[in-house]
Amino acid sequence: SSGINESTGEPLRTVEAFNASSTVTVLRVPELWVYCLANVAMQNLCVRGVYYLLSEWTSLAVTMVTTLRKFLSLLLSIVLFNNTFTADHWISTFLVFTGSALFSGIIRFPAKLDMFFNMKVVGFDRKNKAVSVMSRNILKFNFNF
Repeated sequence: SSGINESTGEPLRTVEAFNASSTVTVLRVPELWVYCLANVAMQNLCVRGVYYLLSEWTSLAVTMVTTLRKFLSLLLSIVLFNNTFTADHWISTFLVFTGSALFSGIIRFPAKLDMFFNMKVVGFDRKNKAVSVMSRNILKFNFNF
């Protein structure tokens, strides 16, 4: 769903509002159409950039880059448009970057916790719907689902 109620004529009103916006002198095109076209072009550039990164880098590196880009966009939004950055935003930011750093190995778990977080699947039984997980060849866990 696009969020636009077509029965109310809202799309037509949006086009009319775009057409009524002030004109960019050089192009002789309404300003909102120029902004819309620029936004589409930037989105295309971003998508192409992500596809290029995916072809050249690991998925974790791409995730880190796109997360950082989103965070920088959020900071720009706060600075340029005076949007608020609440405690929830700070907590979420901390969790996302900490999780990414732990997953990538930039930050290591303390030795006591390391055996629980560095696990790998060592067996999967489709018939009995069970998964065997081993942690550093020390502990073996079986999960039935």
